[in-house]
Amino acid sequence: MSSFADQTNVKLATLEPRFRQRVAAYTRAVRGVGVPLIVISGFRTAATQAHLIRSGRTTATRSRHLTGQAVDVALAGLTTAQVPRVWWNWLGIVGEHFGLRWGGRFRRVDLNHFDSG
Repeated sequence: MSSFADQTNVKLATLEPRFRQRVAAYTRAVRGVGVPLIVISGFRTAATQAHLIRSGRTTATRSRHLTGQAVDVALAGLTTAQVPRVWWNWLGIVGEHFGLRWGGRFRRVDLNHFDSG
């Protein structure tokens, strides 16, 4: 899957190498069954994270995004809220199969988040 809006490869390049391998394998597997998974966020600078905190989009001050060990994903053309929970559950289970920790199991649920655990 490739499109103008798909920045997956750019986002993958920002990740810590071992984590990047797991996320790339996960992305290939999901896309391999026809699901248009894209990575929408990878490494974040401290300034970007601070901006997200100030804007109320996150409360995480020690995010794994800051070390390149977290990603946020989406299904192309859909917002997180438009994706049915059953789809997120499937995506989460598949991600866990690839050694990713899924934000859907967090106390403060974050359905489209995966990190190195």
